[in-house]
Amino acid sequence: MHALIVADVRVSEDEYVAISTRMHQRQRWITLALTVVLLLCMLWSDGGLTDLTSILTTAGLLVLLVALTWWLGRRKFRKQYRSTASLQHPVTYTLSADGITSQSALGQALISWTSIQAIRPLDRWFVVTLSTGVSFPIDSRCVQPPYTATDLATILAQNGATLGSSPAPPERLAIPVTESGISISNVQPTLGQYMWLSLRLTAKTTPIVWVLLLPHGSALVVLWNLLSGTYSLQELWQNNTGQLFMTVLFLALPIFILWATRKQYLTSPLLKHPVTYLLTSDKMLVDSLGCNSEISWVGIQQAVRYGRWIFLQTTQNAGYILDMQQVTSPHTATDVFSLFQDQRITLK
Repeated sequence: MHALIVADVRVSEDEYVAISTRMHQRQRWITLALTVVLLLCMLWSDGGLTDLTSILTTAGLLVLLVALTWWLGRRKFRKQYRSTASLQHPVTYTLSADGITSQSALGQALISWTSIQAIRPLDRWFVVTLSTGVSFPIDSRCVQPPYTATDLATILAQNGATLGSSPAPPERLAIPVTESGISISNVQPTLGQYMWLSLRLTAKTTPIVWVLLLPHGSALVVLWNLLSGTYSLQELWQNNTGQLFMTVLFLALPIFILWATRKQYLTSPLLKHPVTYLLTSDKMLVDSLGCNSEISWVGIQQAVRYGRWIFLQTTQNAGYILDMQQVTSPHTATDVFSLFQDQRITLK
């Protein structure tokens, strides 16, 4: 297979918002549906759906909720675009038998075909989603001669035909490292460690999740009353059906979050397999199964520390986990912190 080059791919803010809106459409509708169910349960439990006025008021609130969800979603994607340095630079992609190589002013990466989870065509764009959850768009208009957009579609279709069924295990793409720096080898958090880190990071970066603790606490009180015999399930169903639905919803929410976190852990090569990092004065090299990356320090949005763990965030929803206990001698964690300070990366 000869290399196919897609040069200088640049996505504008409006294009990024449009692509992200379509990519997350299903997730947004599920979130909206759950919110609508919660609102209806609250009104039902308070007896607020008994006359025409209350029904019309509820319908107006639901319309307002849909509009607000649409606006907040687009606002979120615009904020992501403006805060992600890698989206501000043109990227050149090279498709070969080994996988997809991306290169920009912020670094380069080599991704094997087996590390790709899905390829979705959206108009002239092909959105490639990795098993880590990270997605990037490839513009078919930027295909370099002698190839055409049709050739790009054919290559992506051929290599993405088996995705989602039973893909082969990721391959280790050997990239010789000739530079010296601070090595952090065999980083591999356990499932329990990743769940704990993920929950703490979400609570810190998205404070609104703390608001969910209030109705969740109410659901726990209802559960305790049911278990202690204060009232029976039948009595709750007859007297306050809306509250019963709210209780089930908020008790199921933590289980869903843990299930989604576990699924992400099991599908990501950066979490399932040991990863080695090499930190140099101007970039970070990442060596893992199916993906080798080179990231400029400019591409790091922020760094969050939790004890021995450091999360380097490269996009709004993705990044790299470093284990300070795995820093290879003669270097220590202090050297890593000094390097971050030199690069003006503040640990939060």
